[in-house]
Amino acid sequence: MKRLIILIVILGLVFSKPVIGQWTKVTQGNYMGLEDISFADAQNGIAVSDLGLHYTTDGGKTWPDYADWNMLWKSYTYVHFLDNQTGWILGYDAGEPGYFFKSIDAGKTWQQVQNPVNGLMYKMFWLNSNIGYAFGGTRGLLFRGDTTGTNVGYIWKTTNAGTTWTAAAVGKPYGGFNDMWMQSNGKGILIGPYVMYSTTDFGNSWQKKNFLLQTNEILKKVYFFNENDGFIFSFKYKNGSYTRLYKTKDGGATWQLWSEISKFDIGFMSPVCVVNVNNIVLSGSYSNSVDTANYQVKRSIDGGKTWQTELTNFDNNDYMQTIKKFGNTYWGVGAQIWRCDNVPPMFTVNIGDSIAYVDSQYIQALQAVDVEGDPLTFKLLNAPQFLSVADSYVKGIPRSTDIGKYVIRVEVSDGKGGKDTLSYNLKVDFATGVEDELSIPTEFSLSQNYPNPFNPSTTISYSIPTSCQVRLTVLDILGREIVTLVDEHKFVGSYNVTFTASNLPSGIYFYRLTAGTFTNTKKMTLVK
Repeated sequence: MKRLIILIVILGLVFSKPVIGQWTKVTQGNYMGLEDISFADAQNGIAVSDLGLHYTTDGGKTWPDYADWNMLWKSYTYVHFLDNQTGWILGYDAGEPGYFFKSIDAGKTWQQVQNPVNGLMYKMFWLNSNIGYAFGGTRGLLFRGDTTGTNVGYIWKTTNAGTTWTAAAVGKPYGGFNDMWMQSNGKGILIGPYVMYSTTDFGNSWQKKNFLLQTNEILKKVYFFNENDGFIFSFKYKNGSYTRLYKTKDGGATWQLWSEISKFDIGFMSPVCVVNVNNIVLSGSYSNSVDTANYQVKRSIDGGKTWQTELTNFDNNDYMQTIKKFGNTYWGVGAQIWRCDNVPPMFTVNIGDSIAYVDSQYIQALQAVDVEGDPLTFKLLNAPQFLSVADSYVKGIPRSTDIGKYVIRVEVSDGKGGKDTLSYNLKVDFATGVEDELSIPTEFSLSQNYPNPFNPSTTISYSIPTSCQVRLTVLDILGREIVTLVDEHKFVGSYNVTFTASNLPSGIYFYRLTAGTFTNTKKMTLVK
């Protein structure tokens, strides 16, 4: 008969304060007016500015000027690569229509496509490789403050990968449009400085929505993680500046104020980098007025609840107009080009070495905590064939042919874009003769308390085969809850809870377990 040797190692994954990211200035020169940056792959990237383009073919080490006369002496506001070959640039020039440029060779060459209207295209949003949107306003509005022009607040749409674009005026907001987000179900949000519009038909029609703002508060960026959960960022730069983060959990139907950073405003072009639901980076000015030029970079790793300063006191009035993340590197552009490689992890992990024994069941529990309570999933990235992932643990039975040392890598995901990779060392060897009768539960169960009757303490045991929310309560003879012993998310396993009734009179009591869809109630007797 095979020996049953169970080794359970708890991985303590918790969100804790990380090391502050260290930013390094890549360029040293006259790069004033850098607006945006994007990479086609690990080596090839483009940075756009008020004066033209800069490119890199060495992973961002050097950024020479792009020497194509058709692209020089124009102002560019946006660059984005859809994949490792296809990229888009938006730009404008005095007295000329707005420019759309497309590359199909990783940014080596650019071809101009249809000019929609005489205006400034601010940004783009691509739902997929065929359906895309560009938005902004007319030159009169954005450069002269003209609120009576007939073509203000425009949005352009393509359904054929940018071959042709159609334009439509939406509400004519002062300042044009700042950002948008479109879902695969056709629902979308479009924001201007002081207004919000929504659509349910992929942007064919838009409806104005009420959004409570303070005086001089400007909507800047919208970001959704799925069809329900999203953020909107706003800022105010007059009479007490601040940046605010609003949150929705119902697809944008309602919003709540989530956090506020006082005396800090993100009044630049695209200063918000949302890495995942927990990791957010901002660039802005810390002051009551943008004139003081006290620029900073801030980060949150708890979903925008709290913020830490990563970079401050820029030299020579440097600033970051835009922050983007490509691979494991953050890039910031403004007066110069900056990079940050030591990215704080989504989780901090404290893992020790593990061991598995030949012909014995090996189990490694994976416990992680999400700041919003979202369920986490686990996926093996690197492991020997005898291992697999089930729910929140790694398990398997090694054979003698598996003896050796391995590095196990597990991907953790929250389903909202938040991912991290765990790794630990595993040694497979013959057993040393130590046996353990522990096992992973295969069903929900609630045991009779022991001792029973009791005075004044007793132990209540229960088991859960899947990770779920668990609630264990004590009720009196009338069914009223008098004590809550457990009310939290629990992982796979068996648990013991001690109940002490020193302040209760003798009598009959009940204890009830609710775990997921499982509910069970048992009776116990207190005798004093």
